[in-house]
Amino acid sequence: MTTDNAANMRVACRESNTISEGLTCFAHTLNLVVNGAIKKVTKIQEGIDKFKRLAGACHKSTLYCERIKRECEDLNKSGTTPVNYTKIIQPVETRWNSILMMILSIIQLRPALEGIRESTSRSTDPHLQELIPESDQFDAIESLVQVLSKFEEVSTFMSSESYPTICWVIQKVFYLMSVCTKIIPEAEDPLR
Repeated sequence: MTTDNAANMRVACRESNTISEGLTCFAHTLNLVVNGAIKKVTKIQEGIDKFKRLAGACHKSTLYCERIKRECEDLNKSGTTPVNYTKIIQPVETRWNSILMMILSIIQLRPALEGIRESTSRSTDPHLQELIPESDQFDAIESLVQVLSKFEEVSTFMSSESYPTICWVIQKVFYLMSVCTKIIPEAEDPLR
């Protein structure tokens, strides 16, 4: 039986008369690893927190969404930086890869968001401007995309129900280790 990593699930498997062994879900473990690593790097965690606050506020406020959409339209009309408006995805702790989905949805809107942040128009809500990440926060979070995309690739592959995946665990762990070693130079890796 495959379960998440919750203690109650491990106990249920252990105490069951019909289940001989319980395994924890590898994709769930990857999600925990990614979230744990993000929390260890202060600069990244601060940027993610800012992205989450923006996503939460936009999820609750149609006015904020309309303002972002209007800024995208203005940029598209000016022809300087075309930006396709998309709704900002709000991350959910139990939804694998939702941090990456949120990051990608916000990065896509970066030119419009930065335009709003720098706007001097009275029609721009100052609270919305405060929610928009600074350029250095955008840059720090954008640097995560390449690594998080590889974790998404592996967790999606390992979440299949149409083929056995346990035989792939070791290979995928080594693949991720190799990717991280290549993408994150040792000198820049704050976790080493």
